[in-house]
Amino acid sequence: MKRLDAPVARTYSGAASAAGPLLFVRSTRRAKLGEWVRIEGEGQEDRRGQVIDVGTEITVIQVFEETLGLRPAEAAITLAGETATTVVGKDLLGRALTGTGAPLDGLPPS
Repeated sequence: MKRLDAPVARTYSGAASAAGPLLFVRSTRRAKLGEWVRIEGEGQEDRRGQVIDVGTEITVIQVFEETLGLRPAEAAITLAGETATTVVGKDLLGRALTGTGAPLDGLPPS
């Protein structure tokens, strides 16, 4: 049975502009605050990001990897339809994690 609330990815062609680690994308209907994003540049490694602001005309995406060499107008931006979540509990006490939840302390994920 298909979930009615299942995430739906949407891909957009090109960003309006970039400034440092931020991409500014126009006309991103249904973008959600905290939504995961994949940025594809031709001939480059994919980059990951997250929606940090949703406006009526512009959506702001924070890119987690280096943006040097990224051509915003030529990038394919995919909004994953999923927001960041993590399971919390005693196993996380004292752990060091990245912004995406990956361990930084050399211990395996819990």
